[in-house]
Amino acid sequence: MLYDVLSDGLSDDYEVLYGVSWTLPTEGRASADYEADFIVAHPDRGLLVIEVKGGELLYENGVWYRLSGEDKERLPKSPVDQVRATSYSLPAKSRPHPAPGSSFYTLC
Repeated sequence: MLYDVLSDGLSDDYEVLYGVSWTLPTEGRASADYEADFIVAHPDRGLLVIEVKGGELLYENGVWYRLSGEDKERLPKSPVDQVRATSYSLPAKSRPHPAPGSSFYTLC
């Protein structure tokens, strides 16, 4: 659904990718795996990385939870930290050089 909204709603200058995975080597430890739910790319405007979470979420006292009825389940990773790490792991030449104070990742 989100893919359709993005690909149908943006001009042909944008490329919408989903379920993108990559691995980067790290020094002295196992390689690091990354995954982006969506990457929206524009040749002049750069990249937008989107992390999608299903259901209802709650952010309380610095912790993210998924709500299910009366229950709340702590998420193993902060979605904000997850999308931030994913964004910064993209190869440097593919990352935009945003203006100070701007961001190029989001959480849905």
